[in-house]
Amino acid sequence: MRRKGFIWLIVALLAVSSVCFGCSGQNEGGGAVDIFEIPEDYVYFASENVCIEDAGGTVYIPLVSGKPINEGDFKVIVNGKTLVENKEYILGGYWGSEAGERYELPFFLYQVYRGKDWKAYAELQLAYEQAYNGKTREDYASLDGLMSQIEESQNEFYDDYLSLQEQGRLPVLYDYLLTLLLPEKVEEWSESISEITLKVDDREYVFSVGELTTKNYADPYNDSERLLENEAGNFGWNLVYPNEKGAFRGSMGKDDCAVSAIENVTITDLRLFEDEREISDIQVVIINPPIGGEWNGGYDEDGNELTLDIVSDFIWDGKTPIELSKGQLAYFNFTFHEPRLAGEFYGYTQYKFTVEYRDETGEKSNRALFSFPLLIAPLSSNPFECYLQHELGVDVMSYYTDFYDVVEESGGIMTVTSDE
Repeated sequence: MRRKGFIWLIVALLAVSSVCFGCSGQNEGGGAVDIFEIPEDYVYFASENVCIEDAGGTVYIPLVSGKPINEGDFKVIVNGKTLVENKEYILGGYWGSEAGERYELPFFLYQVYRGKDWKAYAELQLAYEQAYNGKTREDYASLDGLMSQIEESQNEFYDDYLSLQEQGRLPVLYDYLLTLLLPEKVEEWSESISEITLKVDDREYVFSVGELTTKNYADPYNDSERLLENEAGNFGWNLVYPNEKGAFRGSMGKDDCAVSAIENVTITDLRLFEDEREISDIQVVIINPPIGGEWNGGYDEDGNELTLDIVSDFIWDGKTPIELSKGQLAYFNFTFHEPRLAGEFYGYTQYKFTVEYRDETGEKSNRALFSFPLLIAPLSSNPFECYLQHELGVDVMSYYTDFYDVVEESGGIMTVTSDE
């Protein structure tokens, strides 16, 4: 599971939402503050964003509710069959959180709900960064004015938010992760899974499934001729953040997708296995055997990071053979494309990355496979990102495309604190 950039965001949000900058307690508009209400019987299950073309094994599906779920009054029904808890499904939480984690609408998403102009806010932050790094007196003279504008934009709608918070009127959601423990082949359910029914407190909710199909193909492994050893892989899931184009970039190849050469080999192809979806911008990093310990994702047996002797680091052109000498390792980063999950704040899919190769004589060939279970979840871990967009039609993605991604690229979000 990867949570890159997460700490930056949390620091920024806490700085903004936990400090009152001269707040009067009066509503900004001078009247009552309106806020949406969530029914207690609200249930959202992200099964329509499950896109699996070769079903079997474990499937993770986010579940959000308007109140805590009593597991004794909860059932999962697939194709008319009620599943057995802890054998065919598990109702739990994400790694690092409990099942039924309680979330209150955070300040930055309240700003999203109120229609904040994130592009204008980003422009203020970038202007300050440019002025701060400027070399003229005029640039430096503009800093105070920009600081005031940033503070004003940063705290936009804060009085209203504080009023709702003090009145206990901020909406609340509860977050779960439902794990389906599927048989190896989906036919064992008698038919493909197109719907999943959840029964909560005697009320049934029927949710469509995006895709759960299966394929029949021969075992790609030939152990007697294997000349590349898999040295890393994903276990559990590979957690990524929403992307407006459905392009999900991996950047931990040495932990997630690495091979070592048992003999001299030539890698002839890098692609998805039995999958029509695409990958792009494949980064190949070749390293010599590490000094000072056995390879363990780039760490020694005590967890200390090993010094990597990098031989080459390049973006593969899709055709040039890649040579690996005996003992060398290679790891791969790439962008995986799934248009069906573009702009979604929750989703789950699986795919296999394959490394095709031959020996130095060209007589033996084989492939190494890496399974990638891909779980999409909000960057803030807050289910209100999905709720605002899915239920209220609010453009939450603009927070990222117009502000967060833009400002992070320039060095990070700047927050203004008050001495008062």
